[in-house]
Amino acid sequence: MKTHVNLLSPQFANKQQALRTIKIWGVISACGLISLVLWSAWQYQTLQHRTAQLEILSKRQQRAKETTAEFTRLVNERDKLLERERSVLEVADVPLILPLLGIVSNAAKRTNGALHVDTLHFERSSASNRRGSPPPKPAAKGGVLKLSGTAKDNLAIAQFAATIRDAAIFQSVYLDEAGSVNRSQKSRSKGLKFTISCSLLPDLLPPAAVSNQEEA
Repeated sequence: MKTHVNLLSPQFANKQQALRTIKIWGVISACGLISLVLWSAWQYQTLQHRTAQLEILSKRQQRAKETTAEFTRLVNERDKLLERERSVLEVADVPLILPLLGIVSNAAKRTNGALHVDTLHFERSSASNRRGSPPPKPAAKGGVLKLSGTAKDNLAIAQFAATIRDAAIFQSVYLDEAGSVNRSQKSRSKGLKFTISCSLLPDLLPPAAVSNQEEA
């Protein structure tokens, strides 16, 4: 029968056991650290990929907004062109249109920028009025030229109307309305908006135009 005698001291045995424990935990810690580094690298790559996708989506959204804004601008320009075309066609067959435009332009110019004419509308006289409702203004066989725009003050409107009246081709010139411009309304001049009606003398119209209006 063999007998083994342990010649190692307890301190040395404990030291060996501690070294083995440290090695084991060192390997475990190294594996954990490597796993953490690999996981962090994967998360970083994922974040970079998602950031790149987000930038692409942001650029697409920005292009979509720019396209929408451009489309809206083109639609607004189209509406303005259609409105101008409608206004041009509306006054294209108005008798003496060029002299009338000259008179209006000269009258606005004499206000030294205090008045701007925005719209010009010609209404032909009509014999068909509603029964029981008297006409608010004297009937004009030659038609009525309506001018709308904005002015700095009442003095500019009065000067404009007086200059038109001095042209002596209108039967009457009267102010339909005048009021303050809405603050939210974009206008070239701030102050008063107005509408002036000018009744054209029938004697200045060509015979064909007068006969057509009387037949209507």
